[in-house]
Amino acid sequence: MKRFLVVFVLFTPICMRAATPTISDSLDILHTTIHLEITDYAGKTINGYAELEVQAKVDGMDLLPLDLMTLTVDSVWMDGVSTAFTHAGELLSIPLTPAMNTGDTRTFRIFYGGEPDQDASWGGWYWSGDYSYQMGVGFDADPHNFGRIWFPCFDNFIERSSFTFEIITPSGYKAFCGGTLESESDNGDGTTTWIWQLPQPIPSYLASVAVSTYSTVAWQHTGIASDYPVQLGVKPSDSTKMKNSFINLDAAIEAFENAYGPYRWDRVGFTVVPFFGGAMEHATNIAYPSFAVDNTLTWETLYAHELSHMWWGDLITCSDQSEMWLNEGWASFSEYLFTEALYGRKAYEDMVKEQHLEIIHYGFARDGGNYFPLAEMPHEYTYGFTTYTRGAMTVHNLRGYMGDELFFSCITEFLDEYAFQPVTSEQFRDHLSECSGIDMTPFFDGWIFQAGTPAVEVDYFSYTADDLGICIEQKLNHAPDYFTNYPIEVSLVDKQGHTLYAETVHANGPNDEVHINAPALDSFYVVLDRNNLIADAVTADEIFLTTTGEYNLEYGLMDINVQSLNQDTDWIRVEHYWVGADTYKEPVTGLHVHTQRYWRILGGYNGQQTSATIRFNGTISTSGGYLENEFMTTSDDSLLLLYRADPQDEWSIYTYYLLDVWGNHTDKRGAFELSQLLPGEYAIGQYDHSIADDQADSDLCALTTGSAEPGNTDWKLFPNPSNGMFYAIIPASLTARVFDPHGRQIGTMKKQDGIFQADLREGTSGLYLVTLEDSDGRFLDAQKVLIIR
Repeated sequence: MKRFLVVFVLFTPICMRAATPTISDSLDILHTTIHLEITDYAGKTINGYAELEVQAKVDGMDLLPLDLMTLTVDSVWMDGVSTAFTHAGELLSIPLTPAMNTGDTRTFRIFYGGEPDQDASWGGWYWSGDYSYQMGVGFDADPHNFGRIWFPCFDNFIERSSFTFEIITPSGYKAFCGGTLESESDNGDGTTTWIWQLPQPIPSYLASVAVSTYSTVAWQHTGIASDYPVQLGVKPSDSTKMKNSFINLDAAIEAFENAYGPYRWDRVGFTVVPFFGGAMEHATNIAYPSFAVDNTLTWETLYAHELSHMWWGDLITCSDQSEMWLNEGWASFSEYLFTEALYGRKAYEDMVKEQHLEIIHYGFARDGGNYFPLAEMPHEYTYGFTTYTRGAMTVHNLRGYMGDELFFSCITEFLDEYAFQPVTSEQFRDHLSECSGIDMTPFFDGWIFQAGTPAVEVDYFSYTADDLGICIEQKLNHAPDYFTNYPIEVSLVDKQGHTLYAETVHANGPNDEVHINAPALDSFYVVLDRNNLIADAVTADEIFLTTTGEYNLEYGLMDINVQSLNQDTDWIRVEHYWVGADTYKEPVTGLHVHTQRYWRILGGYNGQQTSATIRFNGTISTSGGYLENEFMTTSDDSLLLLYRADPQDEWSIYTYYLLDVWGNHTDKRGAFELSQLLPGEYAIGQYDHSIADDQADSDLCALTTGSAEPGNTDWKLFPNPSNGMFYAIIPASLTARVFDPHGRQIGTMKKQDGIFQADLREGTSGLYLVTLEDSDGRFLDAQKVLIIR
């Protein structure tokens, strides 16, 4: 054990808080050398010194405040001369006499030792058998940076320093640190000194050391800009398992270099530690849990996640812990990207769908019942579900928003421009805007700077000549404001599920009218964001039915049983909206429509020969609950199932179902058993006369199509409502087209005895549309007729 030098210590009352991030605006730590003996496994202590090269960035700096907790400082030397200091709490203060002015550089050697601290829940220093290692963040610590538990530093996300590590271990042990190994020296006294050099500047929390009886698994990787070593620190007995578990590491490196640009470090490094709480992205020396070295590929997305931090978190770092999504959200998205590179686009999409459902269903519950903006994360939820999983999904949405070409080129430029610097969400937004030519303010305002999620649906559409007019309604799931400049891929799909035409439109606010110059089509469904490019508050299942039998629609939250097919392959799409359903247009006293969710079902399947089960669960549980928890106010048997064939229709109580409360009328769990599953919309309703009636739903989307002004023709449909036979008195030169409740043209009104008529008595009930065109095919006007049979 090295003996400490003793010097005079100046005791002065000082603040016991750690140095604030603003100190990095005044002083800059250029280089840090950490010289430590890690040999006292019995006493669990470390001893040595840290040497800091510090430069002033402003004039008149008369104090150097450093972060250091728990450990005992024995002496401080400034430029080779013993100097005074105080150490209270986590703050080590060194008076600067004379004061430092801009550009002045001094070297401080601080001798210290003791038992390094461990966070109450995650992070800090660990001793386990013949392992001694640290994890660079503390989940409970504030700030989360945990460099200060083993060396004096500016422990924030802004300050960056290059490092030299001089680690003395027992003979037969090996120290792994960040950077590359410069030398290994036998000290002749039963110890070995390992010297590692890390020339790239990093924040304090990314510095690292791990000591044990390691061997090294190594190979050379050929990168897109250079070759560099891959080194894995592992016990000799586990080296084969390590190789097999990491068989796809090269593929991960290649995927991230292709996506994010060249690897900027001198080594790819992972070191195995007996830590059961995850991994830690120390720069070039990732602490990796031993349980994940299991001879399988089970944990390959874990090492992909940690590797991606060499771009997101290490190369660039969030300026403040409240914006941890810039580190962890991107690393979690990188798991998707790695999966896509290795297993294909469908594997990526499946992974996104799975995480999407988890986020929209349980995300808030996993963060204490809170909805947080990504860029304003409270301290206690920095490393929570929202940061990681919603952060990843938001990056997926950013990819869909920008398109692959702009997305990948602009983020690569961003990483290049801000390499080895702290960054903010605002800087990221501004860079993407400048790089892409797209104003990214609407995206960041909606997805980054506010909580909650939107959902969009087709409220109504009309197809005339080559013009498809669509009214898009936006609803909100716990978001304070509507999303703007919302890109939506509109797909026109036939009843067999084939996409006939697709085009991206941009919608704004609660209701917006968009137009598409679609090709001439006989009939189609309008599907929004069929490919889930923007993961919003809608989850969906699409199935091409080739056999009868049972199907579990995990993302549509429904089970179906198909008894008969219309043809060899039927198509069904079940959309589950995680927002409140429309209320009644004319409210029914005591009857309330669901405020949390509803369904839209479409396709050319045989609805009369398809049964379904819709489960309800109003419990507060992440095992099936959080579906009706805000809606249900009375007993289970007060629930009923509502249906309408089209969003323009009025709700009615569905005919073909039974309510099963599973033997208990008060536990808020049960199911609706549907004997027929007809296309249309479904919502759960509830009778409760003790609460105020719902507000009436209003048709806020007034659709107009074509180039002519509507309403310039005096005409009317009668009778309205109708039993299916209705008439119109219009000039003979005009054409009256009839559209069903799904917006599909089903014919034109026929002239007979001077009056135009339509016979829909064989059709279904619902709200139909009749449009007028002149002889040149220009739209003139439209009216709705309600068919009740």
